Amino acid sequence: MCSLLVPLADDGLRVVLFALGTGLVGAGVVAGNVVSTSFRQRYVPPELMGRVMSAMQCANLGAIPLGAVGAGLLAEALGIRPAVWLLTGCYALTGLVLALGPLRGRRDLPERDEALAATTGRGPAGGA
Repeated sequence: MCSLLVPLADDGLRVVLFALGTGLVGAGVVAGNVVSTSFRQRYVPPELMGRVMSAMQCANLGAIPLGAVGAGLLAEALGIRPAVWLLTGCYALTGLVLALGPLRGRRDLPERDEALAATTGRGPAGGA
């Protein structure tokens, strides 16, 4: 929801809204990266880690130019401020996927399958 502070920014003191919004979004991204990386390190066998990380980076970094082109086309059609409102509104709504989806009641990351852990030589906690 803090992304909605970004389109409220304007000249003068309202530029603080931009800084606050982007700072809070950045903090959320950092926290999400820590959780997802910790999950991958615990769940993915070491011999597959390089492939999994390469696939993740390809998907994440490959989406950036596509998003830039899409945002540019949207800004051209609607104007910059309406496009920013629309995109930050959509971004703020993405939290509903977690809040209303099947992961809603989960508090812990899933454990690796014991049979898989036995074949890779790693226990469920990531140790030997």
